[in-house]
Amino acid sequence: MADYDLDPGEYVIRRINRYWADLISVGAAAFFITLAAIFGEFVYSKFADVVPFLTPNLVFTIFALMILIVILMLLSAIYVYLHNYLVITNIHLIKVEQAGIIARETSQLGLGHIQDVKGKRAGILGYFLDYGDVEIQTAGAQENFVFRTAHQPQLLADQLLQYESDFNDGKLPPPPAPGP
Repeated sequence: MADYDLDPGEYVIRRINRYWADLISVGAAAFFITLAAIFGEFVYSKFADVVPFLTPNLVFTIFALMILIVILMLLSAIYVYLHNYLVITNIHLIKVEQAGIIARETSQLGLGHIQDVKGKRAGILGYFLDYGDVEIQTAGAQENFVFRTAHQPQLLADQLLQYESDFNDGKLPPPPAPGP
């Protein structure tokens, strides 16, 4: 089920997901929490007689809670990652942003309202993995669109400008053929 509605006669040309690098920080945090949990279990097994107030059941419960937190972190990060995308239709750009498990925002911009598009990379990871933000400047009082963590942001910016030009010239691709 889509997180957006299309107008009559509107069809999807392309859907662009965020780049996988969006998951690096959560993956690193999950790795270090798991490492800390394993290290804590190891240290407890070597020095259990020094800390008699820590029972094996309590230590196991703490270990299990840490692993559960890691699993929940990873599942929620993947859910949020999969629900952040940009859809290009023959009429609009539709940006779906999932800020958390519950918070979702859907924004729409007519292709004819695009003034300029900038792709920018920031940081060393952004440079080496070629990802960054695409900022779409709009006509009028509408707030600019920013699609974060896009793969090859400059290439995507160029493609969006081409879609805008094709829209204004009436040269967008025809709708897909209906299925059997």
